[in-house]
Amino acid sequence: MILAKGANGPTTPEADDILADKGVLIIPEILCNAVCVKASYFEWVQYLQSFFWSEDEIEVRLKRIMVGSINSVMAVAKRRKVSIRVVAQCPWISRLVDAAKVRGIYPCSFSYTHVS
Repeated sequence: MILAKGANGPTTPEADDILADKGVLIIPEILCNAVCVKASYFEWVQYLQSFFWSEDEIEVRLKRIMVGSINSVMAVAKRRKVSIRVVAQCPWISRLVDAAKVRGIYPCSFSYTHVS
């Protein structure tokens, strides 16, 4: 069984553990929602560049990006023996830490190693 989360935070990490123990593959909301975010990005790019992709072209682009992202996340989760949710959130947390360091608003006194 597969549970593809569409809402932000629809289950707790504890609930995810229970579902995983029952054999449910959970696709985190950050990955599910990324499809819409990427599609919106494609619309924005087309508008800025005054060109248009066919529906088939957009579908191919989305599939390539999303399948690659999901496969990458699942591979890291398996290798690191952590949940897909944790791995899916790591790049965003890393980017927030990097932005905080660059902006200097909230000085970081710790080091962060990017999960790969």
